[in-house]
Amino acid sequence: MSRGDQRQKRHSERRHGKRTQGPPAKAGGLRAPAVGWTRSWYRGKRGPSPKHPDQPESGERITTEHPWAQEVGFTADLFLGWLWRDGKDVYVSYIMAEEKGRGHFSSLLEALWDRGYTVKVPTPLFDMPAILLRKGFVRADESEPLAGQMCEVWVRSPDQGGANVSRV
Repeated sequence: MSRGDQRQKRHSERRHGKRTQGPPAKAGGLRAPAVGWTRSWYRGKRGPSPKHPDQPESGERITTEHPWAQEVGFTADLFLGWLWRDGKDVYVSYIMAEEKGRGHFSSLLEALWDRGYTVKVPTPLFDMPAILLRKGFVRADESEPLAGQMCEVWVRSPDQGGANVSRV
């Protein structure tokens, strides 16, 4: 069969959903059955990494039901909202404490810093800027990737110790 015929056959199989073979041979020369293989296998897409299933993926929205959120104290009985993780940065982009003034936010910050995360709070509202100042956060401008605009972000990394972290 010529190369052109092979290419035409593959195109026809893809278009009409017919597979005459499974994926390429594995070690030992055996082929996996064609049943159950999807096009995503051919595009190289795979599921999430099985290394740390409880760790949030970078760029993932972290809700109060996430196992990692439970570990750091971000639970539904204490907070409304969500967090975002980007590498070693955790964005507190939308959060409200169920009971203000009980120190739940301080505990969350301490848990994040203890794990080595830099905490970033974009465009804080209401009394949050005053709280962040007391916690040792510094105001900065950061480029927002989706809109391509500059955004106000308050930042504190775990190695910025020495700032008095009082209960708020």
